[in-house]
Amino acid sequence: MVENVSKLTTYLELADQVGSLLPKLGETRLLLIDGPAGSGKTTAANSLALIMKAPVVHLDSIYDGWENALSDDLISNLHRWILDPIRAGGLGRFQRYDWHESQYLEWVEIPKSDTLIIEGVGAGSRSFRKFCSLLIWVEVSAELGLARVLNRDGAHLVDQMIKWQTSELDWHQKEQTKESADLLIDGQGDQSMDPNLEFKSVSR
Repeated sequence: MVENVSKLTTYLELADQVGSLLPKLGETRLLLIDGPAGSGKTTAANSLALIMKAPVVHLDSIYDGWENALSDDLISNLHRWILDPIRAGGLGRFQRYDWHESQYLEWVEIPKSDTLIIEGVGAGSRSFRKFCSLLIWVEVSAELGLARVLNRDGAHLVDQMIKWQTSELDWHQKEQTKESADLLIDGQGDQSMDPNLEFKSVSR
């Protein structure tokens, strides 16, 4: 588990701490970043990836559409496509889902690295944790998370997103993701800080 010396931490400091963690996915350190939609998971993942020169897998590219996104298929696909091959010393890859075409298209190979980051709703699911060196939960209120997603992706998604928030809440409660996290990040935002460089940790 990563220790938080202070409430405000830079991603550079976190990256240094991550570097001291033992790999559990073969020779790879697996970082899982989970939390509600709109919480800032992608920002956290990309900030760490930039510093650590690590590949990032965004679950938005793997979900099988809206209705089957959080399902046993997600668990199975991540194991077969990514976790199992990397644990065996090979390369992971995934088939990219196209949201406009509503189907899986080309295969994307994941570059070999000593650190891999997977982010998205469901990334911290129970089945992946034994291979994970660090599980991060990014917290945000349902209202702010919804507003951010609609601002980013369009107000036409409001009905779908309200349904999604129910699905992700049920999934996270079933998987006990937040309760199992090593690090809790406050994703509400603060104008006094740069979310690409630093974050505020949350006490349990």
